[in-house]
Amino acid sequence: MQLEDLDTPVPVIDLDRVERNIEKLQTYLDAHGIKSRPHIKTHKLPALAYKQLEAGAIGITCQKLSEAAVMAAAGIKDILITYNIIGRTKVEPLAQLARQVNLSIAIDNEVALATITEATRMAEKEIKVLVEFESGNQRVGVQTPEQAMRLARKISQESFLTFDGLMT
Repeated sequence: MQLEDLDTPVPVIDLDRVERNIEKLQTYLDAHGIKSRPHIKTHKLPALAYKQLEAGAIGITCQKLSEAAVMAAAGIKDILITYNIIGRTKVEPLAQLARQVNLSIAIDNEVALATITEATRMAEKEIKVLVEFESGNQRVGVQTPEQAMRLARKISQESFLTFDGLMT
């Protein structure tokens, strides 16, 4: 099939270019001693996530629980979820995911903390938790250092949760 034969709109990936970009970025990161955990939100493809991991990424980043589940089903073992997971309907899927992978989650509120606490108790598996803080972009995160400390302390009090740092 030729490019001209495709019906539009259609997503097209220049795999050679993607591979060059991955290699170029990883070479730079390696030269500077920087570990990377690329966000899959731009491609959402396990095959491309694997290329990033094979190049040297330490894991991947997902925005949503459902994206992380797809990556885990494809065999990816180290996942960070960067959006609050909230609600009873998320507890069982989160527990299942926690049993499958090395999981980290960023949160900025106690409602999300309650959801992941319940999931870790169900899974009997540790989850690393980062506290997301507002760093000037007026987007998301706890607003003050005091709020960050309070949430970090609450995380540390839970048996299957480990406070893993701050994230912006």
